[in-house]
Amino acid sequence: MLVAAVFAGLLLIAVTSLNGLDEHSAERECRDELRALKAASERFKAELTVYPENDQKLQDAGYLQLGDTPNWKVVTPSLEGEPTYVHVGDRCTSLDP
Repeated sequence: MLVAAVFAGLLLIAVTSLNGLDEHSAERECRDELRALKAASERFKAELTVYPENDQKLQDAGYLQLGDTPNWKVVTPSLEGEPTYVHVGDRCTSLDP
């Protein structure tokens, strides 16, 4: 009986640790996607002198594939202005662009 209780305790600790790792990897993935989107936007501006209106413009110009950053999108309301990075869905809501 004692062995079963110890085993259950160890199993609980392992599952809790794995859940924490999953949350950290999801956050890391969100940060990596945002970083890639910002870098592509800056490359776009460096070559074309304006920020992209949206993600599609980045893809059309060959700077980024839409599937590379599924949790983020870029929006530049005025081509003279700075872009805004918006999370898509619930996965990256805890990050501040």
